Amino acid sequence: EDSPQAAIPFTIVFILVGAALCANFLSAFISEAIEEVDKHSKQLVVRDEDSPLLLPVGLLIGWWVLGVCFGIIHEHWSWTRALFYAVSATSTAGMQGLDSKDDLTFMFGSIYSLIGVPLYAATIGRLSFAIAQPVIETRRRQIKERASKVLEDCLDECSVELFETFDADGGGRLDKKEMVPLVKFLAYAKGMVVTDDDVAFMIAELGGVDGEGVTKASFVDAVEKWRISLAS
Repeated sequence: EDSPQAAIPFTIVFILVGAALCANFLSAFISEAIEEVDKHSKQLVVRDEDSPLLLPVGLLIGWWVLGVCFGIIHEHWSWTRALFYAVSATSTAGMQGLDSKDDLTFMFGSIYSLIGVPLYAATIGRLSFAIAQPVIETRRRQIKERASKVLEDCLDECSVELFETFDADGGGRLDKKEMVPLVKFLAYAKGMVVTDDDVAFMIAELGGVDGEGVTKASFVDAVEKWRISLAS
């Protein structure tokens, strides 16, 4: 007869893999749902710049309130224990305080965690982005300021020559790979580590489309606009 201990490794692997798959699927689903609700709400009211963060935070707090209410009403826990359960069941701390043998509690706990964990992850992701956003904006501003100074005296002929210098394949369009050395040149930083965000930002600033690159005409027009803006 097989020992129950032999099933423990399988159970652990099964739970870990299953939880990872569910969390990955639900996190993508919940993130998309938050974005759709956020886009819809922008059409209804005038919102400030912090509003994209308020929506997921509000949803997470509401989910915690639901967990606290369930613990207090159904399990008759103290509000501190119910709050501890509500927060830990949605975070990486894992489910804590669930010692009830009631089927309804186990069913609620399963659904609560399956939705709460990706919601928690999506909220932390939005919060991290909100913290990093000022740094990203400062970096973008510095790149554009340096590029504007480099191109300050660059007329149309100069712009064309510059474009052709970095158009390595001669295709008449600067792709993402060709944009990397151009960004380093314009930022006047040879040892600069160019990120995907830097490339996407410069493509947009130079009148290009992300995924398609920058054409010669849009490059020349963008440089001319930068030169005029510096002169004014």
